[in-house]
Amino acid sequence: MASVDFIQKRIAGKEKEVERLEKKLVRIRKVEASGWEDNPYYYDERDLRWAQRDLEAARQGLEKYRTELKAALEKAN
Repeated sequence: MASVDFIQKRIAGKEKEVERLEKKLVRIRKVEASGWEDNPYYYDERDLRWAQRDLEAARQGLEKYRTELKAALEKAN
């Protein structure tokens, strides 16, 4: 079992990843709302699908680490 400190670092990393992906999704939605015209990053529908999938995977990973942290804290006590 991983140490509590290690798991907390993983949780912090996943939280940053979720935040970054949420910002990316907002940018893609803004471009989608403009009809893909105002598009400085050259996003398309595929990027929207990938961002949604990646965000869901990051959220699942975050939940997994939180569960591991809870188990590690219970074991430590």
